[in-house]
Amino acid sequence: MQKKNIFSLIVISVIPLFYISLRANKAFVDNRNNYSQQISNQKGSALPAKTGLNIDGYYISWFEVNDVRKISLFTNLQQKETSEKIAIQHDCIYLVSAGFYGKDYKHIGLFISDNNKLSDAIASRMFDGFFYIKDNKAFISNEPNLDSDIALQSGPLLIKGNSNLDKNFTNKEKSRRILVATSNSGSVIFMVLFSENRLQGPSLSEITNIVNKLEKYLGIDILDLLNLDGGAHSVFLTPDQKITEVSPIGGFFCISE
Repeated sequence: MQKKNIFSLIVISVIPLFYISLRANKAFVDNRNNYSQQISNQKGSALPAKTGLNIDGYYISWFEVNDVRKISLFTNLQQKETSEKIAIQHDCIYLVSAGFYGKDYKHIGLFISDNNKLSDAIASRMFDGFFYIKDNKAFISNEPNLDSDIALQSGPLLIKGNSNLDKNFTNKEKSRRILVATSNSGSVIFMVLFSENRLQGPSLSEITNIVNKLEKYLGIDILDLLNLDGGAHSVFLTPDQKITEVSPIGGFFCISE
């Protein structure tokens, strides 16, 4: 797969989406084909961002982090705080929900926060991917690394080594999706995909095709892609966009200044 990398000079860039309300039951009224531009005010050089980006009927928002030292991973299972309160408490410029949890309010799979392992890795066909940061480098792998600063098991793993993984998904649920990707330049890209009602989104089998089209449209260079979270307990907060949870989030990535 040939791609043109346009992210080497970006510290953090964001593609915000126009919307009327923060609530999940409100619909967009903006023209979906109106790709207005605006420049991010974050420190460092910025890429002109697109708003209202729509691919195959789904809205997409994303931001990129070049300095992975800005990324922290925290649990919220005991506190059960709202995402907006969490963002204030931890001084998060960006906040993204991270990982799944069970009815017992325990993380599903590996969860390492600040070198502290809170949950062990499990064998799973669905949760078959691991995002971790070690020695100031970010990785997405199908194998855990227990000697990491932060690590999260989630899934499914969708792209590995620039190649789509051929998986036969039986889960056809249409749900909002939170994704994390690594690029060939070493940056980390967080994304959210969702429908007009803000709770629904693509099925698992639709994600890679949408992201492939996003790569082609914007020239981004994705090396690996992992499904992080989704549905009612997912969050994607940026300075320009607030997609909030209906039920408490189990863990979250906080990106600070």
